[in-house]
Amino acid sequence: MKEKIELNGEAISLRKAFGEGMDSPIDIFSLIHNNDDLTILFYPMSSRVSGMCINNGKNKIMGVNSSSTYGRQRFTIAHELYHLFFHKDFKRIVCSKDLEINKDPQEREADVFASYFLAPYESMVCFIKN
Repeated sequence: MKEKIELNGEAISLRKAFGEGMDSPIDIFSLIHNNDDLTILFYPMSSRVSGMCINNGKNKIMGVNSSSTYGRQRFTIAHELYHLFFHKDFKRIVCSKDLEINKDPQEREADVFASYFLAPYESMVCFIKN
């Protein structure tokens, strides 16, 4: 698994690529909606699924469980961004809502990345304190 500092750096670099500041609040729904390289679909899914993504080299498609809370949808979008921009060699991933201890390392990385992407300054302060 990548180090937290590396995941934080990736989160900051993707925020910059989207034209967002390091410590500014982020409207992730507008960010995705205004990006022509990403397609996002909101659809009611099983209660066990938070989202999914597909990357076939030409298209980046993200599906978000519309039955989830607003906060969960925000986190899921940030989580899927990690897979689409930093997870190499995949075609499709379905992400579970489970908070398993034995979660796949790339799923744990995507979770940590999402927390840094949504609030990098606060996450960095926590990282420095720990």
